[in-house]
Amino acid sequence: MKVLVAIKRVIDYAVPIRVKADKSGVEALMPKLSMNPFCEIALEEAVRLKERGVASEVVAVSLGPQHFQDTLRTALAMGADRAIHVPWGAPPAAPPGRGAAQGGGGAAAAAAGGSGVAGQAGDR
Repeated sequence: MKVLVAIKRVIDYAVPIRVKADKSGVEALMPKLSMNPFCEIALEEAVRLKERGVASEVVAVSLGPQHFQDTLRTALAMGADRAIHVPWGAPPAAPPGRGAAQGGGGAAAAAAGGSGVAGQAGDR
């Protein structure tokens, strides 16, 4: 049995978050990001299942910008056998003269049954 663990990158729980004075959001300076603690627990349990012989492979997957690969490297260091990064972000700008309905891609293509993902990085 293969175990797939979804990994989310969040603001590090050990770093204090500063709220804007008008309480409209978080300060623009981005604090340190790390793996969600609950994702860490799930990954640790998946590795334990593999050690017990219940699982044959542990695969970590994350969807997001290029810098999410750092979190996947952490997952590999924790014992995952493979890591898959699905690049996701702002869809590419449509060429001049074409509207989003004609060739934008992204969520509209996914809703229409298309792929919506520009590409997929292989195993890391």
